[in-house]
This record gives sequence, C-alpha cells and structure tokens, in this order.
Amino acid sequence: MEKADINIAPPDVLIRYLAVFSRFFRESQKFLDAEDYGGILLTGHAANVLHHTPMNLSHYRGVKADWKERSSEFFGSWASRFRADGAPEYLLTIWDEIFTPMQDHAELGLHADLSNLDLAPPVVFDAFMALFLDACLSMRFLNNISSEPVEWQMPDASVIKDGERAIIASTQIARAFAPLPTALLHWSSFDPESFINHEEMIERTVLREWWARSIDQVRAAVTAASAEDAKKQTL
Repeated sequence: MEKADINIAPPDVLIRYLAVFSRFFRESQKFLDAEDYGGILLTGHAANVLHHTPMNLSHYRGVKADWKERSSEFFGSWASRFRADGAPEYLLTIWDEIFTPMQDHAELGLHADLSNLDLAPPVVFDAFMALFLDACLSMRFLNNISSEPVEWQMPDASVIKDGERAIIASTQIARAFAPLPTALLHWSSFDPESFINHEEMIERTVLREWWARSIDQVRAAVTAASAEDAKKQTL
C-alpha cells in the first residue's frame, strides 16, 4: 500500500485492537518463558488470527472491511474449535482474555476521555503496523500451528529440543513488542531507539535479517516524521 493510503482507524477501534495486541504479546511471553507447549501453540494461532489486523488499523476502510464487526463471533469460533480438539480449559480462558474487550483505555494508560492520547505520527504508526504484521507472521511460523487437528498434549523431549531455537526467537519477539501498543499511544514519552536497537533481537541469528529489514523501514519513518515536525516548528 502507498503511504498516501494511510488512514488511521478511529480511536475506539484503534484502542480496542491495540489492547488485544498488548495482551497477546504479554501472554505469549509468559507461555514462552514457561515453555508451555499448549500456550505456545495457542499464541501461534492468535498470531495467525491477528496477522491481518495491523494494516487494517493504519489503512482503515470501515465497515466495508467488516473485520471489526464480526470479530467476536470469529474469535469465539476458534475457541470452539480448540475445545473440540481437547484444549485445556485454562488455555481457552486465556484466549477469551486476549480477545474480549475489557477496560482497554485504562490498560493502555489512557484516560477515559482520551485527553492524554498522543498517537504516533501516521507514517510512523503505519511502519510499526507493518512490523506488527511481520511479528505475527513470524510467530505463526515459529510457534508451529500447522497440525490438524491441534495436538495440545505435551510433546516428547526431542520435539522440545528441536524447537528450542524457534522458542527463543519467538520469545524475543514477544518481549520486544509487548510495550509497543501502549508506546504508540503515548508517542512523545517513548524513545523509538530503545526498540530499534533491541540488542537481544539483533543477536539472534535466526532473526537478524528479518529484524534489520523491518527496522530500516521503522527508522526511515521515524526520521521522516521528526524532520516534518522540525519543519513545522520553524514556520
């Protein structure tokens, strides 16, 4: 999509889905840190469900896209499938917690009247949404959601060992991205370089090429937005 097509979603939609992403990355990190295979598989499916959402937030097309209006039914249908496949009840509870609207504005550090909303510049927000898309696609792959039907039981030791590098890589993504949904809504208080220079991510060989490509796009957007802001201040 061209930059001219950037059209940020309305605040209610934006906050609703950034809160989902916040919960998704946090829960992913917990499951990965605990090496909870069922939880890792669950968050792989969540990444799959969410991967189309970021660009809808920065290139919003309203009801014509209808992804927002049918979300509750759509997310619930996945939970029903997991239950039929024998998913543990605690995982179904986490799934509901990720996708069910809560006090989303408070969770993201916003006042009820949104008076402290400080959204990232459109070109920067769009670049980060492209990065969210990449993160979802990467976690979908790394967390291995290809099994049909879903096998929720604990794998044997060889599977854990073979998947160690993937688990480490996915953990780094979740850890790096967890603060971003809130940061994008409090932009003046956020130092993007703290994210761009995420050392642990750069050190992981399996992620290095992907990270470098994605971060170049974010860095260019941040630089362009800063230059535009400086230009406005001189007028």
